[in-house]
Amino acid sequence: MKSIKELINGLFTSYRELDNIKKHPEKIKDIANPTEAQQLAAVKSSPHTIKYIKSPTERVQLIALKEDIYNYPYIKKLSEKSQLYLLKHGIEIQYIKNPTEKVQLYALRWKGVYSIADIKNPTEKVQFMAIKKSKEVFLEIKNPTIAVCKEIAKDLCGNIEIPTNRKIIKATKKLISELKYIEGDAYLKEMNIDYNKGNHYVNNESDKIKNWKIQKQREIIDNYKYEIGITTEKDIEPNIKNPWGALDKENISAESMDKWGIITNKYTQMKANRATNQVEFQSSGCKNLIGDVSYSSDQKQISNYHILDKSTGKIEPLHISGIDLGKQSPEAIKKLLSGQQVEISTKSGITQKIGLSKTPAGWGIQIGKQTFQAADSSVEI
Repeated sequence: MKSIKELINGLFTSYRELDNIKKHPEKIKDIANPTEAQQLAAVKSSPHTIKYIKSPTERVQLIALKEDIYNYPYIKKLSEKSQLYLLKHGIEIQYIKNPTEKVQLYALRWKGVYSIADIKNPTEKVQFMAIKKSKEVFLEIKNPTIAVCKEIAKDLCGNIEIPTNRKIIKATKKLISELKYIEGDAYLKEMNIDYNKGNHYVNNESDKIKNWKIQKQREIIDNYKYEIGITTEKDIEPNIKNPWGALDKENISAESMDKWGIITNKYTQMKANRATNQVEFQSSGCKNLIGDVSYSSDQKQISNYHILDKSTGKIEPLHISGIDLGKQSPEAIKKLLSGQQVEISTKSGITQKIGLSKTPAGWGIQIGKQTFQAADSSVEI
């Protein structure tokens, strides 16, 4: 047992060590396994010294993040509370390494089920939550589990016996994609019905389209059963005659053909994009950067950037051209919003120093003394 003198000497030594760390926080890197008190002394003096600490405690992580949220890349193993803190303060989940299930679920509730596309390895519980909201979101899950595939297949195909192997994943994605396309195709055909020809004609045409859709859906499901090994013979596509002759060019007016072309273009665009969600990407001071996020089958797109000026309450467009904001660092965007000049890489690979500038049309960027505006403010990631 230590004597009182030894205990007092130990306290003085510890105090001197902490005082020295406070004065020279970078010295924390010379301590193999610093105590929480030593970690706190360093990080409170200089938040960026967290990069020298191999295993910072949760308390130390949160202090470093509150001082500067962009310290998160230095933390190899973020605690769950730290991960949630990042999400709540604008850091997208794809930038968070190994998010816990609770954090994944929070992301889906906060930004919608399609944000599952940004999670590298969503847990099975998260996947089930997503497909419960929308079956089509299954197409966005990077690593779906077999159980989730079976749930989707049974929901669409009835109570069938689904084999438990990985080959059903690709087949199930194909199933959903094809069924989704048929729904859209049937919708377009309904849109082309001439409702001026009376109820009898309209009902007859609607029944034809409905029957065609059911027949195509059965065909798709039968082919799916063959692909996953339930049946031994692939379905042969039936000879389906065109039940809506009005779509044949020789039986339709030029005006109606133009109408059909417009509808087709709209649906093509609809297939390429999911529903758009407006998301806040970054904030600094009284300004928030927001944009519209949409998804296609293989990429995420951001367009229509706007700036919310909380001092005036106005949301105005940000006009940019030749700059991909999605490829700039969060820290650079934050500095730009705060009014600072920052170095930004253009799409052509040139690095330029730019600043934010108020214009009659909203907001623009300023390089030197020249202000640039563009009508197209879309950015693609």
